[in-house]
Amino acid sequence: MTFTLVGPDYFPSAAYARLDVANGDGDVHIAAPGAGPEDGFSGYQAFGWNRVARWGDYSAAVADENGSIWIATEYIPALPRTALANWGTFVGQVSP
Repeated sequence: MTFTLVGPDYFPSAAYARLDVANGDGDVHIAAPGAGPEDGFSGYQAFGWNRVARWGDYSAAVADENGSIWIATEYIPALPRTALANWGTFVGQVSP
């Protein structure tokens, strides 16, 4: 399972946890640490979100034919912000 990890100790970061039938959920792993705070611009104030951004809405994980899991999720990269926001998409591979 992949998701955006956010909280008092974490800038929005790309993270994942392994899930399996025998053991259930595993530890949270940070695939790409967030490099800074969300800048508030993408909180959709016009839609009533009170400038609180929605994190992790767009996350996905899929297995390939070799048993690797490919993950994609939102985070704050160490890159210059775009004209519209400072978030980015992390894509990575988790090997078995």
